[in-house]
Amino acid sequence: MSKMRLMHGMLLCLLAIFLLMPLTLRANILVISPHPDDDIIMASGVIRTALVRGESVRVVYMTNGDYLSVNRGYTRQTEAVAGQLILGMQEDNLIFLGYPDGYLNELYAHYPLSTDVFVSTIGQSSTYGNRGLGRVDYHSYAFGSPARYNGYNVVTDLKSIITSFQPDHIIVTSELDGHSDHKTTYGFLRTSLSEIFIKMPTYNPTIHKAIIWATTDWPNPLDPTAYFSEIPNLSRIGLTWEGRESLDVPLSMQSTFYPDNLKHRAVDAHVTQNGSSTFLGRFVHKDEFFWVEQCNGSNQPPVANAGSDKIVEEGVVVQLDGSRSFDHNYDSLTYMWRQINGAAVTLNDPTSPSAVFTAPTGLSHDEILTFELVVSDGMLVTLPDHTNVLVRSSASQPTYSNINSQIVSVNASSTFRTSSATNAVDGCVDGYPGDATCEWISNGKRGEWVELHWASPVTVGRVVIHDRPNIRDQVLSGTLVFSDGSSIPVGPLENSARGVDYRFSRREITWLRFIIDEVSSTTSYTGLTELEVFEARINIASEATVTASSETTGWNQQATKTIDGCIDGYPGDVTCEWASRFEKAGAWLELSWPVEHGIDKIILYDRPNNTDQILSGTITFSDGTNIQVGPLDNSGKGVVYSFPRKEITWLRLTVDGVKAGTSSVGLAEIEVFEIGVTDGNSISPQANIASEATVTASSETTGWNQQATKTIDGCIDGYPGDVTCEWASRFEKAGAWLELSWPVEHGIDKIILYDRPNNTDQILSGTITFSDGTNIQVGPLDNSGKGVVYSFPRKEITWLRLTVDGVKAGTSSVGLAEIEVFENK
Repeated sequence: MSKMRLMHGMLLCLLAIFLLMPLTLRANILVISPHPDDDIIMASGVIRTALVRGESVRVVYMTNGDYLSVNRGYTRQTEAVAGQLILGMQEDNLIFLGYPDGYLNELYAHYPLSTDVFVSTIGQSSTYGNRGLGRVDYHSYAFGSPARYNGYNVVTDLKSIITSFQPDHIIVTSELDGHSDHKTTYGFLRTSLSEIFIKMPTYNPTIHKAIIWATTDWPNPLDPTAYFSEIPNLSRIGLTWEGRESLDVPLSMQSTFYPDNLKHRAVDAHVTQNGSSTFLGRFVHKDEFFWVEQCNGSNQPPVANAGSDKIVEEGVVVQLDGSRSFDHNYDSLTYMWRQINGAAVTLNDPTSPSAVFTAPTGLSHDEILTFELVVSDGMLVTLPDHTNVLVRSSASQPTYSNINSQIVSVNASSTFRTSSATNAVDGCVDGYPGDATCEWISNGKRGEWVELHWASPVTVGRVVIHDRPNIRDQVLSGTLVFSDGSSIPVGPLENSARGVDYRFSRREITWLRFIIDEVSSTTSYTGLTELEVFEARINIASEATVTASSETTGWNQQATKTIDGCIDGYPGDVTCEWASRFEKAGAWLELSWPVEHGIDKIILYDRPNNTDQILSGTITFSDGTNIQVGPLDNSGKGVVYSFPRKEITWLRLTVDGVKAGTSSVGLAEIEVFEIGVTDGNSISPQANIASEATVTASSETTGWNQQATKTIDGCIDGYPGDVTCEWASRFEKAGAWLELSWPVEHGIDKIILYDRPNNTDQILSGTITFSDGTNIQVGPLDNSGKGVVYSFPRKEITWLRLTVDGVKAGTSSVGLAEIEVFENK
């Protein structure tokens, strides 16, 4: 068979598999980590991506990280398990070999024989463990007893694992890494593979080699939105930065909202290594990178590159770009694109290097679409790379301004020694072990609070909270309480001075209080280094009816172009601007709304040509007041006019003076910003996405048409009302479950549960488990069938499961009338 025919057949096969994703298993992936934490910092994104795709993943830890003591080794095993559980791994897929931290090269170079015994400086001479597969070290699990510390046993263990699992991809630290254990781990892998190839000559995994220890000033600081900076002086070790495999991590790991960032959370699980606050945190970036190789044969693996992220407008045609993918042997490549996040679109030819789609329209919020690219040279298939396309919504989006300077008083439950509550709003984001005078420190732990007051109502929609930056004191959860009676849960906070950004629907308040509910076990004195509060405004111009004294319709320069979101005009796009019909002074433009709005800012954009310019004008409001404006910027840049809040239903701009030579006065755009909350006009509406889910259950009563799908049908009822509106299990009580799953990730922050409305069957307690590894406790539900609301910090998930833990005495068949799951974009 020719290679071309083989490639064609393989492409069709892979495409068929691709269309069935994520249910179809596609590859086995093995991560070999020298120490507990290297797996997280070099391959969290690879692991999470594989799990979401339904692939099999195993993680092998060469050492227990026990250089200091055996007890430290046990602790670091526990931290490793905690970090991987956050990514979605199962503990039985984590394998601890238990060889000595810091001495792998001793075993490799000086203790290679089965009869050799190395004794570490802590007096240990054999493998040990109590976590992971079998809750013992691997040699004990596989061969019945611990292994002596020698190179022969390391190779024996690796050969056993690789032969049984047969990974398609192996992630490992490079032989060029600056850490002895890291480079020796690669050496042990190569020795193991060379022996395996003798018995399995057709086995040929792709090796992905990472560098963790390079120079003291690398990598660049923690930033999940930025790629890794180039390692200095790579040419000295025979590598090029351009030749690396750079794989974008999943979208949830690119989030700067750290409570939702799975990699950040997994890194923080390694408490003994100071989590994300020091060296490990510098590996929280937008990508993970490797140099790839094949150890068996001459064919070297291809590398996928899904291209740069894009920002586009609604309805435009978007072209993805996988053209920078490459093959080390210069073989022809086949391409496989797949959408994995965001509003669904149709890809035109997903097997093209430049697949095309049309951006969705009618969005209420900006929408991020994520696409995955896998390429093949006909023999080998890559790990997937990702690219994001941000589609800008045509609907008005909020703008935020910090209003801490307007705070008139700050109170706190307590202060430690010379600390002051005002330190929480002083603009200085620091604290012990840095500048301790910048932070508010309380005298306690749970229940401590800080409260901010304003002299007049402010409309807030965003708060950024900075925890104290030391390692020991951390806020795990808290509550923001507002003067309007509303509240939102927050936490955990970032265990450094980095802020956690909370955005929410606008509310008009005069004070807010932050209450600390839970703290870490090591916390002595809780507090904050800074609490930033932002006023939220929204441009309501697009909601107005627009009229004008005249307009140039022949060039499509109508008055409505001033509120279309397109800030341009002649000599650029003439269809983006309003031009009067040869008018100068006296021309006018009017915006009107059907209900009152409270506004305090207007931005005017003149026509951008050099000839036509408004030098002066008057904006008259429906409340009888007016303001003077002008001159406007003749290049078309916006000029901002702020004023005390006005309640209006219309405004009119009248042109009073123009530049000499002006032919047709007009505007490119007008933006009118609402402050305060208008009934029915709050920001960030949430959408119930339950109806988009696939629903399964532990059982269901089909005879009465009480299937699991009835929980998402929009009908909130049940016996003794309409029995066909509810899900009823088949005589189940505690232990019954209901699961909702979606084909792409959704960011949710609220669930409403409606119990069966009869008086007999009632859920008293339950657990909702999410695909990100977290869970919340629920119950009791209302026995009349009324909804019970559960709000929580935003989670990026693909599935959730409600498991019933306790029921009311006399319950016959537990179930639900409805479940509502709310997405917050």
